[in-house]
Amino acid sequence: MHTRKVQVVDTGGTKAEIKGVISEIEVYPGGTAEWWFVPVAAGNFSDLHCHIKDGDGRTHAQKGMTGTVTIR
Repeated sequence: MHTRKVQVVDTGGTKAEIKGVISEIEVYPGGTAEWWFVPVAAGNFSDLHCHIKDGDGRTHAQKGMTGTVTIR
């Protein structure tokens, strides 16, 4: 996969653009990131998860913060 760009946005518009090789994006609560990329193959990628731990020792992924990208 090749990243075209990543934008950090809020209700007021684009706050930043990040370009180049990207392997991880951290989005803060209430935030939004838009990631444009060029796929090299179709498929499902269901390994999106947040590994940050809360005070109770459980990760955000254990609390349901996971995701899937489907490329057709």
